[in-house]
Amino acid sequence: MIDMLDWMTLDSPDRDVNHVWDGGAFHLSTKVWPDKINYVKGFNGVGSDAWDINLYDDGYIYSWITEMRWFDPYSYKKFKFNTNVPMTKRWVHAGLPGEVIVSSVTDTMGCESCVCTDGRLGEYIIHETWGPITVNRNPWATPETWADVMVIRYYWNCSGVDNSTCLELEENWYEQHDGWIRHVPLHRNSASEPWPPAPIDPAWNLITPGSADPFFGCS
Repeated sequence: MIDMLDWMTLDSPDRDVNHVWDGGAFHLSTKVWPDKINYVKGFNGVGSDAWDINLYDDGYIYSWITEMRWFDPYSYKKFKFNTNVPMTKRWVHAGLPGEVIVSSVTDTMGCESCVCTDGRLGEYIIHETWGPITVNRNPWATPETWADVMVIRYYWNCSGVDNSTCLELEENWYEQHDGWIRHVPLHRNSASEPWPPAPIDPAWNLITPGSADPFFGCS
């Protein structure tokens, strides 16, 4: 069995003083609290108002909150009932895919200036956990940099319980020491269209000094 909390987070003590970096503009600091994973994005070395926050317990890791707009900590979007969209089991079997979770309660809340309105992300949300898969973390470098990753594919705006009915796909890679190292969003206009090819870009493949706490502006 694979502990996804271990794979989805930068290992301690690195996460207390370091973060992952793509070598350009993107930085990602990881904080782990007793019931939350905080990913602080694009921070300046002190704090940040752009983040993803996932909840977890012994059974599941749940998709929960992300920013609505970068640099505006008073706008965000969240799943309405907090744990209504599990993104993966906490402990998974290896496989291709190893686990599939279909969520029919896709209710969300979009919050502007801390005032929230209800919405939905389609009829169904589908999460697939794949791996471990060996990938090239930096296809532009020589020599190539290979690593084993767990992949979570997040399908939303789905009209049915099969991923062939979905219009949005976000693929995330997680490496056992470094945690979250890649995010690729894909969109298609109809279920009859093929998915566009994923860009061949490097993962966030550098560990660099600096760590930040999230700034969450709403109580």
